[in-house]
Amino acid sequence: MNLASYALAVVSNMLVILVLPDAVTPEFLKAYSLASMVFGMVIVYAFSTPRLGSALQRGRIALAVLALGWSAAACATGSVPGQAMAYAVALLLSDYYLTQCGSARHVAVYRGFLIMSVMPAFIAVMVPAVAIAGPWRDWLVPLRSVGSLVCLLSLHWGGRPLEQLKVSNPILFIVATHLLYFGSLALMSFWLAGPALRAWYVGSQTGQGMVLKLMDFRIRRHANVRPVVSWSVCGFSSAIGTGLAFLHWQPLALLVYAGAVLGLYGVARSSRLS
Repeated sequence: MNLASYALAVVSNMLVILVLPDAVTPEFLKAYSLASMVFGMVIVYAFSTPRLGSALQRGRIALAVLALGWSAAACATGSVPGQAMAYAVALLLSDYYLTQCGSARHVAVYRGFLIMSVMPAFIAVMVPAVAIAGPWRDWLVPLRSVGSLVCLLSLHWGGRPLEQLKVSNPILFIVATHLLYFGSLALMSFWLAGPALRAWYVGSQTGQGMVLKLMDFRIRRHANVRPVVSWSVCGFSSAIGTGLAFLHWQPLALLVYAGAVLGLYGVARSSRLS
């Protein structure tokens, strides 16, 4: 059940990208990727450092309120980069706080919200002939930003002590993984456009995300991963790259994708995570 809810929550994030208005997609993805890379490094490092982790636990309400204010300001001004960055921060804060400090109920409510919030997007993607009235595409990102942070605020009631992330060579690991994953996505958003951008961006999220999830599982659960699982993920990641190249031939995008996947495997081995 936990794995299924996690997978559906990840899919919900990808659906948001698929239904973004065409006019704002490149600008949104550039800002979203760069913000996720920078703020992700800071947040993961803080959660892997005892002193900073304790400060984060004490200041979670203040951080959530500040992020809510940022989201509201970006929405009021209509700034696409501002909304994208606020969205990235909201998802990062909510995910790490709720999974490391929240109960099973907190996590279930959070993931349930993420899944339910994209139902109009799911219908639009799966059944294009069905038109859904209303400006829901414009409000989808602000809604998910605010809803995620409200879930974070719920930790005030029934949260648990912070579970620290345990990483060998944390600075090298954090910088390398974020540069490879979000850096490759950002690069694609700078030179691709239209359907090719959406396909390569979402496909790269999927292929690289499976490798990162193996690493994340080791970090958060401190468990071994069977070799057959690692090889399966390697096969799926390769198949995704091949499929993307067949659908939208972009040699530079394929090179960036392959380099990022191989780089993530290299980081996993050097950090003793595989």
